[in-house]
Amino acid sequence: MTEEQLLSRLSDLSLEQLDELEQQLLRKVEAKKHQKQSLSRLPPRSGTDLEAMASELGLDISRLMKDAKKHSR
Repeated sequence: MTEEQLLSRLSDLSLEQLDELEQQLLRKVEAKKHQKQSLSRLPPRSGTDLEAMASELGLDISRLMKDAKKHSR
């Protein structure tokens, strides 16, 4: 859709319809923001993230990681 087509469609709407459209867009933006925040709370997936998480907990898993790398080859 070109900018002209978009403006043409929007110009056909009443002020109330434009206001409702704006509210819908704001709700969608907010929902996406919450979805992104919830995804950032997922546990780490890579080895470096796992090591960082273990370090934050005061755990040393370096030997465990070395053994896992040996067996995965």
